[in-house]
This record gives sequence, C-alpha cells and structure tokens, in this order.
Amino acid sequence: MLTASAICGGRILNFRFTHISLLVLTLILVMAPSDPVKAAEFTQGENADCKIQMRGPILKGDLDKFKEAERKYHEAEIFESSAENTICLDSPGGSLAEAAKIAAYFYEKGVGTVIHDGQSCLSACSFIFMLGTAQGAEVQFVNRSMHPNATLGFHRPELLLDESKDYKGSAVVKSFDVAISSALNVLQISNNKRPFSQEPMVAVDLLKIGFTHRGQDFYFIDTIDKVGRWKINLLNLDPELLPKLNEDRAWNACENHFRWSFDISKKFVPHKQDPENTYQVAKQFVGKTGEEVYRVLGSDEGLLEASCVIKRDYDAVLACGYNELVSAELGSGRCDETNYDERFGIAFNSLLSMFHPDTKIAELAQYVRPAKDILARQNAYYKRLEAQSSPQQGNSQNSSQWTTYNGFDLNGGDLYVQRDISYQDCINICQNDGACSAATYDRWNSICILKDINNSWRLLLQQPKTDTIMRGDIAQNGVQFSQSQFTFKRRDERNFPAPNSPIVSFGANNSQICENNCWNDSQCHAYQFDQRNNTCSFFNLPGEYFPNSGTMIGIKEQLE
Repeated sequence: MLTASAICGGRILNFRFTHISLLVLTLILVMAPSDPVKAAEFTQGENADCKIQMRGPILKGDLDKFKEAERKYHEAEIFESSAENTICLDSPGGSLAEAAKIAAYFYEKGVGTVIHDGQSCLSACSFIFMLGTAQGAEVQFVNRSMHPNATLGFHRPELLLDESKDYKGSAVVKSFDVAISSALNVLQISNNKRPFSQEPMVAVDLLKIGFTHRGQDFYFIDTIDKVGRWKINLLNLDPELLPKLNEDRAWNACENHFRWSFDISKKFVPHKQDPENTYQVAKQFVGKTGEEVYRVLGSDEGLLEASCVIKRDYDAVLACGYNELVSAELGSGRCDETNYDERFGIAFNSLLSMFHPDTKIAELAQYVRPAKDILARQNAYYKRLEAQSSPQQGNSQNSSQWTTYNGFDLNGGDLYVQRDISYQDCINICQNDGACSAATYDRWNSICILKDINNSWRLLLQQPKTDTIMRGDIAQNGVQFSQSQFTFKRRDERNFPAPNSPIVSFGANNSQICENNCWNDSQCHAYQFDQRNNTCSFFNLPGEYFPNSGTMIGIKEQLE
C-alpha cells in the first residue's frame, strides 16, 4: 500500500487527497515499506553487469549508504565515461524524497542502473532507474538496462486518511506544502535532458500513462513498444541469436522507429504482404554491395510521405526515412534506393525495432547470453572486419581517398558521436558525410567520433583503443604525429583476457619494471603485471580490459 505520511505531535498522519491534480498526485507520493526495519542494503554486485546490488525499500539516508558502497565498489577515477559504474536495483519503492536525491545523484555522477534477471523495481525505485546515465569528458549517454525477465512498474500511489481520527488544519497544510516542494523537485529532476538531446530523461507521456494506474495495478514496462519508446535497453541480447531481417521485420522497424520518436498510443498497423498494395508494403532489393536492403512504404504513406530504407548490420538496424505526418526523421531523413548508404543512421534500440511492438520482452529471454560471451563474439567479428579493411600497426593504409592509422586518435575537430556501431559502419558514415573528413573509432566501446580535420589540431595521439581514418589528401598535407611524452593509465584489479594475446611475457619483480620496459618498447601499447607470479606481459593494440583479481594493467598513451 502506498502512503504519504507527516508527523504531528508524535503521531503519523496518512492522507488521502481525492481532488488533487494528476501532476501533483503522481509526483508527491511515497511508498511506505510495510516493515521499516528491513531497510535497503547496498552490497557488492553479484554479476558482471552490476558493481553494486541494492535490495529493499528506499528510506531516508539511503543516498549516504549508497555513497559508502560507491567508495568501495565503483571506479573513482573516470576517464572516457562512467559506464562501468553500475547498480542493480531490486526494490518495492519507498521514500520519494530520498529517491529524488538518489536519482539526481545518479544523473549528475553517471551511475548506470540495471534491473537484473528476476529482480523488480517498482514505484519510487522506477524513478531512480530512469535517471541512470554514463558521464564523461567526451562520452555521455542514457545508461539504464533491464533483463527481459525483470519487472519495472509505475503507478499512481494513494494517500490514506484514517477517518476515525481528527487532524488539525495546520498539520494538513504543512504536509501539503512539503508535498508540493517534493513535487517540484521531482519534476525538475525528471526534466533533466538526455545527453546530446533536448528530450527529458523521464518522458511526459510515461508519467501521464504510468501514473493513471492505482495501487497494485502497476503500469509494467513489458513490451517492445514500451522499452523502445522510453529508451530502455534490454540487457545482454546476443546480436548473433536475433532473427535476420525480412519484409515483415523491415516493416516493423520502419513503423516502430516513427512511433517511438513521437507517440505509441496510435494503433500499430501490421504488414499486409499484399503485392497489389503500393502504399503499405515492404520490398527487398539488392544493395550496392550485394547486401539485402528493404524499401518500406509505411502505414501513413499516401497523400503524405512515410517511407524508410532498412538494412540489418551485425549489431544494429540501419535506417533512413521521413514521416511527413508526424515530422519525424530516421537517420539523415528522406532516402531511396540510390542514396540510402549516405543517409543511414542508427536509432536507440534499433535491433528491437524488428519485432512486433506488442511482443512481450520476456519472449526475448531466449536471446540473452552472458556479457563476456557476447563480447568475445563481437570482438571476433570486429577483428574480421579489421583484417579486411585495416592496416598493421606502424603502417598507414593508403587508397586514392583515405588513410587509416591504427592505435591513434585525431586530436579535436569533433562533429558528432555515434554509439554502438561497428568499425566498418563508422568508416561508411564518414565517407558518405560531406562534412566528415576523418573519424576516430573506439574499438573498446564501439564508439565512432566523426571529425572535421580543418577544425582539429591536425595532431595524431597514440591511443591503443582507437583507430583513425582520414582523407588521404589531407593526411599527406600537414597532419603530424604527436612528439609528447607517453603517460600510463594504470588500473588495479584488471587484465586483458583472451582473445588478447601478449607479444611477449617475462619475469619482473614489480609493476614498475614492467612499465619501464613497455615505455622503451615501440610495439608495447599496454602491459599487464600478474602479482601472483611476478609476470609481465606486453600487448600491441589490445582489446578491452576486464576486472580480474591479482593483476594490474598500464595503458600507454599520449594526452597532447
């Protein structure tokens, strides 16, 4: 049961307000735990997806308890982003005032939120979940994920008044003032903008729909439509297990992306597979490089334009198009069979867009695999791409138009960022964007940074995790390698696991000996020191590192 309480003369007063506006009612209430003794606990994470595990109802003082756990289990020094600093939530809700404090802190500091397999996050907890972010100097993004078997629920709480008791008007007024202040605070936090967007972290239509539900009648986030519209990631879906694109799924992708950019209240129109219907149809055609591509004339096509071109990549659905009815663009907007490769973009939850919007997310549990297994397959895929299109370290790959530098980052000149994207797609987007004359690809985080060389420092910095491509004519005219000294980014309790393979290993009494030798070896981009057997290993262009007890690493890079 949800209540809002005030203390007056040592007595706890519970109120039911029957004539409060929806906005106030939905934002001011709290869930009072049935057993206050069992407060939330913050412990070390129980899986690879969460550094901290929270369990129990939310009570006053829980933010301080989280900060204590944060000091133990989260990385204090943030470099690219705080994406690794995550917390699993398993809570029935609790104090909305405390939840607002926690949510604001998560948003500002960059704490990613997760609801794991079999766990639930209800009422005030759902508000905390929606404010999960990753923050960093260059990389910021919405960072909230739920397992297909997790439960996320919103509802409109009730205020209960014990009608057998009399209350002073001053007590009611004071409680109402506190409630209004809480409402304004929550509204302000909800309106915080998503990184690189003008959209709020908590969408207005989610508040409106979710909080029309009362009591135990929760509004559950349980379909593809809901996670797509409100930008909630589904945890650990293996791209290799997801179905391939076909005409029906291409239709779904086009329709879903338009719906998710605007409104999901409109009834979804399924693909009719009618070859005589020239306005509502998805048809396959052979792309420019022989790949399968689909042209979709959507349900709104007719007097107004509503069309897409859709293509499936390894870990994303690429799309471009325009819906004139709702003024919504996919990718770079209007496109057709002649220019789709120049207009493609990747939307949030792009792979999920292939499914019918009413599909229950629990049905996708069959595609879930451990994060480390998915990463290993992705790394193998990217290595195949790099073998096809990337040069060996120390050599640049020259063509009539483009030059590639492995292990280097072009300093400055950033245009925009594309996340969750493959190396080859990063190259393609830059080559097809007239404003882009270079791109730096972060292999560890699958991030593509499109750049304008003319607005850069024209300086290449050694960064083992990145590769940079640039127009060949510019690369040969005025772009230089940095002569600054190397520095080492050291990370304790980390290692470079397989498929990383050291180029050399030797005995060393301490990590400093390991670091000194790596400094003087041009082929060493990172080292790993195993404290258990005093072994030092060197790596050339290593893959991503992971937590591992008993080892430390150092990454050799240039900062200027």
